[in-house]
Amino acid sequence: MNATAFQPVEIHVAAGAPTRWALELHLGDGTQRTVALRTGRLGIGSSSRCDVVLSDEGVEPLHAALLVDADRVRCIPWTVPTLLNGNEFSESELQLGDALQLGTARLQLVECAVADGGQTSAANTSVGAALVDPPEASHPLRAWSVSPASRRRASLDRLWDHEALPTAAFQRESSAREGALTRRSRAALIGRRRCRALIEELRRSRAEIKTLQERLDAADEQRTTQLDEALSDVTELRANFAEERERCCVLQHELRNAEAARDVALEQLDAAIEEAGMRDLEIENLQRRLSAELSDSSDAVEAGPSAEWLAELESAQDENQGLRSQLLTLQQTLEKYDRLQDSQADAVAEVERLRGEGGELGARFAELESTLEALEIDLAESLEEKAAFEAAADAMDRELSAVRQGVLGTHEELEAVERYAAEQSELIDLLQAELEEVTATQAAHLDEQEEQVALLEQLAARERELEAAQRDAKALAQEAERWASQRESLNEELEIRDEAMRSAQVETERVSAELEGLRAELEATQRRAAELEECLELESDSSSVDDGVDGEPGQGTVAIELEERVRSLETELAASVELAQALSNEKELMQQEIDRHEAAMLRLSEQSGELAFKFTESESRLKRLVEENDRLMQRAGVDEDPIAAAERNDVPNGQGSFEASLTQDELDRVRLDAEGDDPWCDDLFSNEAWSDGPSSEEAPSE
Repeated sequence: MNATAFQPVEIHVAAGAPTRWALELHLGDGTQRTVALRTGRLGIGSSSRCDVVLSDEGVEPLHAALLVDADRVRCIPWTVPTLLNGNEFSESELQLGDALQLGTARLQLVECAVADGGQTSAANTSVGAALVDPPEASHPLRAWSVSPASRRRASLDRLWDHEALPTAAFQRESSAREGALTRRSRAALIGRRRCRALIEELRRSRAEIKTLQERLDAADEQRTTQLDEALSDVTELRANFAEERERCCVLQHELRNAEAARDVALEQLDAAIEEAGMRDLEIENLQRRLSAELSDSSDAVEAGPSAEWLAELESAQDENQGLRSQLLTLQQTLEKYDRLQDSQADAVAEVERLRGEGGELGARFAELESTLEALEIDLAESLEEKAAFEAAADAMDRELSAVRQGVLGTHEELEAVERYAAEQSELIDLLQAELEEVTATQAAHLDEQEEQVALLEQLAARERELEAAQRDAKALAQEAERWASQRESLNEELEIRDEAMRSAQVETERVSAELEGLRAELEATQRRAAELEECLELESDSSSVDDGVDGEPGQGTVAIELEERVRSLETELAASVELAQALSNEKELMQQEIDRHEAAMLRLSEQSGELAFKFTESESRLKRLVEENDRLMQRAGVDEDPIAAAERNDVPNGQGSFEASLTQDELDRVRLDAEGDDPWCDDLFSNEAWSDGPSSEEAPSE
């Protein structure tokens, strides 16, 4: 770019809140200016639509943008290379003293020390900068116009009867395009934030489900251990109780037999004692009679007792001896019965001890009954926790449904953005072709002033047509914004938008064809300019020279306007390319978020199925244990012992409470979860619900 053909810098003043920031411009030709910054956006580049227009070497049409705030200044490089303090960067917040290098120009952020004294142009509506020390000029666009090209542009402005028409039009286009880009960026940012919030919510839900699963596993293991211990204790106590009961029955039978034998022996002993007493009386009577007879008759003494009395005495003595032997036998029997009575006392003591042990066993059994009741209470609490978990799962189902709707909406928005990016790419291609055509005719010189004015009028008409096409594009962007809130009428609006874009494409093709004609006219004008130069070389009179000099400003003005047109097309092309790149990046990010979201929901479904399967196994195992306990209690309750009767009476209550705690609906639901026939999972991973998600064949079944 030739720095001598244009003014070195242009400052477009716009309204905005003053700040404490200022920008020092150090240009390549040694020019230095200071610009007081105002709040808003400040575009820097070589395009006339920028707020600060630089004509230095290496400066792109839109080189960088400054976002000016009351307390900070951020710089966003639009093209590379852009250096901050000698280093390349992507986006940064500027501090006092930081220097930006744009080609051969250097811009340094300083503190504003002079009040704003610049004038604001009503035609320039973009947020820009104000001059600290403006020159004595009536219009900001011509404040630094010191070159002949600026004077020719001013004469052309007066010819069109309004000031800075291309600049104002380009700035309006830039403002509309920036507004649409800002709205799309805001919508994409909101979508990313929504996806991040949904992912965080899914992570928290997964952590809660994992905690519930651990709690259920721990409770299941604890209840299983307690039931095993209680059942083993009950079995051991029942076996001991049965053995002690058998022993007690045997001892009672032996005791009854011993008591009967003792009664018989006592009766026999009493009879023998009575008979022995009678025998003793008879012997005593015989002895008294014998003594009396012996004392009465001495003859009898001398002669000795008679044989009859001696025989009777011997028989009596023999009977007495037999009675004494019977008495001895009865005494031995009595001693034996005494020993039996001692054994009976020991047996009674043993029975009392067994009864005491039976009371202890009853207390132990009552304790086990209380333990079983506590386990039943824990089981009821587990069922309540299961119900709470199912309620949480239902809530999670609703949340996942909402997430699915949000992701589908985001997917539709991404498709709309992709279509818009494709349309913008086509428009960029057309503008690039137009830019190449205008660049080919940039160095052409015009022959006559009337033809130059006609060509400029045609260019103005092309500008108006381009503005109409851009207004159509802005209307399409507004329709795209309304699509997000009016999804029911999406198909109709898409058709309207496609029709409008086709008309815009047709209009752009028509403009391209007209520009082809314009290029041909410019080539003809170039040939006429060459002929005019040859004529100027041949002619030597002053009038011809004056006419050639008068024609030169018009030719320079046309070249300037063509160069401005080229710059505007370059800027628009760069903005369109940047927009397409941003939309592509946003699409990739949203697709990654959707993939991560689908993977998280898949893992959540798998964990829910595993948790339901484990809970079903624990319930079935607990039910089997309770049924075995009921059977043991029923077998123990056959005897008529009071403790066993109490056990038999308590068994149906516990069994009924357990059966009441597990309803048929809950068992069916748990079985469905274990078999993987959950309709929610089928709906979640169906092709109709997820256009880009996994197919129904790839959906896991637990």
